Amino acid sequence: MKKVSEIELKDGLIAKALKTGIQEEVVEFARWQAVIEGMIKAEELTLRKMILWSYQPIEKIKCLNRILMSIKDFKGSLIISIINSHRPNGDTKINNIFNGLLANLMQPFFQYIENWVYKGILIDDFDEFFIYESKKNVGNWWNQNYQIRKKMIPNVIDYNMAYKIFNTGKTIHFLKNKCKVNYSIKQPFFDPKDIVLKEESGSILSLNFKKWLDAVDEEVNQELVRVLFEDFKLNLHLGAVKKFFLAGQGDFTQYLADTLKEELNKPCLL
Repeated sequence: MKKVSEIELKDGLIAKALKTGIQEEVVEFARWQAVIEGMIKAEELTLRKMILWSYQPIEKIKCLNRILMSIKDFKGSLIISIINSHRPNGDTKINNIFNGLLANLMQPFFQYIENWVYKGILIDDFDEFFIYESKKNVGNWWNQNYQIRKKMIPNVIDYNMAYKIFNTGKTIHFLKNKCKVNYSIKQPFFDPKDIVLKEESGSILSLNFKKWLDAVDEEVNQELVRVLFEDFKLNLHLGAVKKFFLAGQGDFTQYLADTLKEELNKPCLL
């Protein structure tokens, strides 16, 4: 237990959530230790009882130590991936540890998602999220201002889900900051208790998460199309661009060819 408590983790909300979950397990081990010490003082503990009762608590502490050693050099979403890679485990009680820790880790991760998807803002002082803002002055805002860190996408979601989260938040940011439209998503944010699965499963997220993500993605895309075509009259602007390239007199390519016909018929001088 001393070794578990001595392992240092990197800073961040997700790392802090992991520390909280591990501390709860350590406290549980301390309770078991106190019971054993009481039985020793009362001379009620036999060697057989000691062996039987100590197996699971000691295995739990060993498991926590392995977890900490495996993630001590990582941070943010990578911690979620490492913990999730140990699931499901054949030992139900050990599997419950992983599920409990993941339930803790997903809370700050969901908070990152909520801020980004619903407000279009990144509040990530520790670079834990898989989306980041470029610090450089970029000319192509839509494609370059915000980026995805592929290696930071936790393995509890796939790339398509990550891209939908990324694109939805970027669209909200665009509507609020570029179009000056104070739009709020009507689809409510999910209850994390309904999303995180605690039973033995290959996935930590229920199908409700994907349904929620598909719903907000569709809603935000529809609002973007409405704003561009109704508020900013995009169809009129596109029509004006079309007339410009067609030079207002039929097919631009044909018009250019006719204009240059005399020059093109001249012999080539080498």
